[in-house]
Amino acid sequence: MPSDPPVVLQLRKTAWLILGVLMAAPWIVLVVVLRDRPSTEGRPPAVKKATVVAETKAPPPDLARARPGPWGELEYFRVQVEPPEQIIVADYTRADAIRWVFKGYNDTSLAALWRQAGFDPTLHPELSDPARLQRTTDALVFLPSAQFVTDLTPAARTIIYTVLAAFPENEPQNSPYRLRNDAAATWFDDSGLPAEAIAFTRRMFYQRGADATFFSDADIVLPTLKTAGDRVRFIKTLARKTALFVQLNVAHGADIEPIANYWGHSRRAKDLRPLLQSLARRPAGGKIDLVHLLPGFARSLVFTYPLPSEVPQGLVHDCHWTSFNFFNDQIDERFGRIDYVREVLLRDYYLVSGEPMFGDIIVLVRPDTVVLHSCVHLADDLVFTKNGAEFSVPWQIATLDNVVGLYSLNAITLDVRRYRRKDR
Repeated sequence: MPSDPPVVLQLRKTAWLILGVLMAAPWIVLVVVLRDRPSTEGRPPAVKKATVVAETKAPPPDLARARPGPWGELEYFRVQVEPPEQIIVADYTRADAIRWVFKGYNDTSLAALWRQAGFDPTLHPELSDPARLQRTTDALVFLPSAQFVTDLTPAARTIIYTVLAAFPENEPQNSPYRLRNDAAATWFDDSGLPAEAIAFTRRMFYQRGADATFFSDADIVLPTLKTAGDRVRFIKTLARKTALFVQLNVAHGADIEPIANYWGHSRRAKDLRPLLQSLARRPAGGKIDLVHLLPGFARSLVFTYPLPSEVPQGLVHDCHWTSFNFFNDQIDERFGRIDYVREVLLRDYYLVSGEPMFGDIIVLVRPDTVVLHSCVHLADDLVFTKNGAEFSVPWQIATLDNVVGLYSLNAITLDVRRYRRKDR
């Protein structure tokens, strides 16, 4: 049993968006829908494929290389993925009434928040309107107008929405749309949406932390879009995510034994050797998508989105379900229960330091010992992750630095811990 401080595992809220899956080749510009795979018992179910816009025939300008190691020569670049329009149903394009729930707040603390955001609550016509403030036994509920929300400055939006995000009742802020800062400028490129709608949406972008741009006000924009097609395209575009497309470069004559042993994790090494040897025998060597080197569970899920219909009732397919099933030949749905995750972590894993191993589980722990996230170490700084339980979040490969940045909101310093199974 680990001797480190007690760990409290916390779930993120499961949101609402049904999405699809992607897989594409990096050397052609394409938007493609791949065929479904049949489901098999104990394996991840078949899901529809989503779209990806890949880069040009030449090496992408943002091509990066991992640190050399027993995993071989890895190179990667970013792709932006989005769900297909066909699976975004009408319910997801319908605007809801705007209500902000401030749990544990009273008149004094709410007034202090308004002042922090730059308002005088005694003079502002909406903040001083008693009809816009509802009271429950444990919360104050503010009902802002669409104009009030639209007119928030970026700084005020960040202050208010950071508070709202702490309460699951505020779903748009608790589970916002988000994209890496370096991709935010192109978030709506080639979306097919009217220019004025894109400009209106950008007015409501805000920051929480240094690495991502957030958007929580779809309920403001949706009523302004004139056609059902535009509303579908809007939700589809908001759901875009950036992911890493990783390849292993095998040089001619390379010693493939350490590479096969690393990715084979003892059990699959014999299956990987023939493929790696065939690449090493080519005069110019060859490249292979990293997906082919992952265990079957991860291989079937990477770059896909979950379907709500395939998640057992009362369970979630979140980061912990993903991490603890990584090597499983048969999916263990019990990892959709947080109490079982904690039991297995404490019973079957131990805390490690030094160089991580392929398959180690990485957990991000807040100063109060609450675990915000878990993911699986692949190689160097690369991890297999699902950044939230929401159906709008795909399984993907990312850098650990980016994952830590995503969860280090409000300047919180996270403790990065690595756990390894006792039988490894």
